[in-house]
Amino acid sequence: LTDRTGWGYTLPLPAGEYEVVESKAPDGYVLDKTVHKVTLGEGKSETLRLTNAPATVLTITKIAAGSREPIYGAVFEVKKTCGVEPCVIVGEYVTDHNGIATTEPLEPGIYIVTEKSVPEGYLLDETEHEVCVKAGQFNNITIENAVAPNLIVRKIDSKSGKPIAGAVFKLETADHSLVGTMETDAQGEALFTKLKPGHYIVTETQAPDGYQISSPSSQTIKVEAGKDNYVDFY
Repeated sequence: LTDRTGWGYTLPLPAGEYEVVESKAPDGYVLDKTVHKVTLGEGKSETLRLTNAPATVLTITKIAAGSREPIYGAVFEVKKTCGVEPCVIVGEYVTDHNGIATTEPLEPGIYIVTEKSVPEGYLLDETEHEVCVKAGQFNNITIENAVAPNLIVRKIDSKSGKPIAGAVFKLETADHSLVGTMETDAQGEALFTKLKPGHYIVTETQAPDGYQISSPSSQTIKVEAGKDNYVDFY
């Protein structure tokens, strides 16, 4: 065990070959797993100088795509790669109000950062991000979240151009899985929120009194991330 000056001493040892291995590093430093060989001569002393690299944390910064506003409450899993062996989970970390999550001190190496959950209104980033953590350096990865897109379906009078309230629309995914049903409001709009990007089928299922269901009654729309998407029915 080293003292306050960083020196450690053995009891008197007979001459011969010895191996020195660090079994525990001080807090804030990385364990030196190297096997150090020392030859002791008869009646002689030897000095072995070892160094410890400072341990370093990994900072994960989470921001919104476009606005670059910090995102609070995103959960990340951090794993250490082990070659052909399964990755070892280091822990899960949650971003604070500044959009930052910080690990405990880590050994240098390659780590995988994966987003496990995201606050409502954002799209989950399913990418496995590899990060090389280096001793004594500021290690940071910035990951963006796209804002979940909205789809606004508008019912419009074909002659006057005025909005029509009370029309009912059904929204389905491209494989005809039902997303939901909405009725247009006083502005003639039916709002479907927090969608995943992709293709959707919008079908008018009921027209308000005095109007007919639009022809065609269905339209396919590509919903893109980070924006409001519109489709009009007359």
